[in-house]
Amino acid sequence: GFPAAGAGAELVARLPRVNAGFALSFSPSLPAGLPVGFPAAGAGGVGRFEQEEALEAFLRSQVARYRDTSLGARLLTAWDEELGFVLGPALEAYETERCLGVSFGNEEFSDAVRRSVPEGGQFKGCPRCFGHANGPEMWRSLVAPNPRIAPQALGQGQGGLTVPLELLGSRGSEVRFALRVRVFPYPEGMCATWVMLAVRVLP
Repeated sequence: GFPAAGAGAELVARLPRVNAGFALSFSPSLPAGLPVGFPAAGAGGVGRFEQEEALEAFLRSQVARYRDTSLGARLLTAWDEELGFVLGPALEAYETERCLGVSFGNEEFSDAVRRSVPEGGQFKGCPRCFGHANGPEMWRSLVAPNPRIAPQALGQGQGGLTVPLELLGSRGSEVRFALRVRVFPYPEGMCATWVMLAVRVLP
């Protein structure tokens, strides 16, 4: 099964179960101080969606730049818009579960991912939750190594790479990335921002 959050985490992750060709890894814990409840009234307006689009554009540019300059080989980055669309409802479901403790949509998400991945392909995704909407801070967190986590814990790959770094280094005959951001504003200027970076690969 998938790794669950630590015993002291604010949320025990119950992520979609998918077949052996797929993998989904969850962050070990959520940021302290995140609000619990319903988003602020009127918080779903144009401002929120513009913010999500700006964050996605920034993080996409960082992914492409990292693959082009930081891996010892200039790797091209191609995006799968359909797969990115599939990730959105999953992030909505994660925030609902975080607040209400009720999970839903697991099977629907798994089925949607399977339809978006070619036969023989593999899917890997990494959802993360942040207590802010600061793109540069998110990126630094995604690419930072975590020495407190053992190499094989929480879905880490060879050499102790964190899951986002493992995804960023993906290679294969067909590599397509997807990224989706959802911002959930709360009263008093607080927010919960979910980011999922995913990749599908034909080995």
